[in-house]
Amino acid sequence: ALDYFHPYVHGANLTIYTDHAALKSILSTKLPKGRINRWIMALQSYQFAIIHKKGLLNLDADALSWLTQNNQEGLSAGDFKTLQQQDSEIIVLLREEVKLPFVWQNGVLGRTLEKGEVKPVISRMLVSTVLKQAHDGPVGGHFGVDKTLDKTKQIGWWSSQIQDVKTWVQHCEGCQSKKIRTESTAAPLKLICPSYLDEIWAADIAVLTKSKKGNRYLLVFMEYLSKWLITAAIPSLDTDQVVQVLLFEVVLKLGVPARLIADNGTNFVCEAVKQVCARLGIQRSLTSVEHPQTDGLVERLNRTIKTSLTICTEGNPLDWDEQLPFVTFAYNTAKQSSTRFSPFEVLFGRKARLPVLPDLELESAKSYETETWVAYLKNRIPLLHGQVVKNIEQAQVRQKRSYNKGSRVKYDYKTGDLIARKNLEKSGFPKERWSNPWTIVGPNNSEGTSFKIVKKNDPYRHVSTANVKHTRPWFSEQDRSSLVAKP
Repeated sequence: ALDYFHPYVHGANLTIYTDHAALKSILSTKLPKGRINRWIMALQSYQFAIIHKKGLLNLDADALSWLTQNNQEGLSAGDFKTLQQQDSEIIVLLREEVKLPFVWQNGVLGRTLEKGEVKPVISRMLVSTVLKQAHDGPVGGHFGVDKTLDKTKQIGWWSSQIQDVKTWVQHCEGCQSKKIRTESTAAPLKLICPSYLDEIWAADIAVLTKSKKGNRYLLVFMEYLSKWLITAAIPSLDTDQVVQVLLFEVVLKLGVPARLIADNGTNFVCEAVKQVCARLGIQRSLTSVEHPQTDGLVERLNRTIKTSLTICTEGNPLDWDEQLPFVTFAYNTAKQSSTRFSPFEVLFGRKARLPVLPDLELESAKSYETETWVAYLKNRIPLLHGQVVKNIEQAQVRQKRSYNKGSRVKYDYKTGDLIARKNLEKSGFPKERWSNPWTIVGPNNSEGTSFKIVKKNDPYRHVSTANVKHTRPWFSEQDRSSLVAKP
């Protein structure tokens, strides 16, 4: 009851009258365990006093409990006529001469439908009952709007029938939590365009087959402007491995990045990585839970590297870690589709000398003296980086246009709104496809595509994050009866 009435009773001084005498002794248990302990901890956020009231004297609560019981025998014809006569909309029709499509049959007002069938006009006081039977009841099946609307038409007709069916189905909590949702709520593509070399790095870890040397994981770092790739084969998800590659392969060879993008894996959110980034002044950007698209550059790269390793190690798949340096070099010296240059050329200002027919070297490549070559690079590299930035921006415009095609539902969430979050855990039948409800407590980024959320009525206010792609509005079932068939 406290959970149900939380918005009204939280923070207030309450007096609870109950005929459950054992409740007082349970709450005063000195060393509670298990479920009792969890209940007591949850109740500590409320201020209340419990007063025992004998069952014979607790008549008000008993009377209210009986009011919620369903009428198993249903309404008689006389009751139906009485409710029609009390309906304001039907009273207006009765004052005038009844004309088609309305008809009188046995003292009951009916309406002729499209196929010539005559169905009774449903009083507004019965609309919730009809909708509950047609959608929630044993013969309702919790089907969608079209099937529920057709079933209500088999029972009767009322003026706001279509809209009321939509509202009723929309607010059904069972349907909201378990049904597959077909429409997409993916936010428009957010562009991450670096301004200079070594500004942004992205990191990720991929799982591969355990090699002969015992390596099972592929650690990847990529620089956003040049697309320069750093890889390492590691045997376990050890935080030290991530820190060492970040420090010795990225920082000490190419400089301190301004920003590091990674997922919410324990390897990247651990205290060691946090401390290293804080001391070096690296801003960490973590993706939303179960939303790796934020780190899409390396997510897509992983697929490319895995494919190359699979092909290059054909016949010897357990030697992938021996082939990894060659595949990494091949990637760094290959033309990148967005920059239109190879990562090697963007980083060093020249094309790499490949170990393929090295004797066929042109004389012009050897004619530069040191001072001439330095002067050339001073002019060449800034122009090259400027062209790379321009090429990336043009590629991102094309990618954004392609990504944003199609129908996408947009929800303008605000702080305090209730939402359902997609349940991405793999489980059997039956499955709660949407965990609900959650309350938005604030934005998680400036674009409004990620939010900080807490579980509704969570006394500990544990904050989580959710991407808009994995959310949908949550409609409370408690007030749907008041929303249908309004005069």
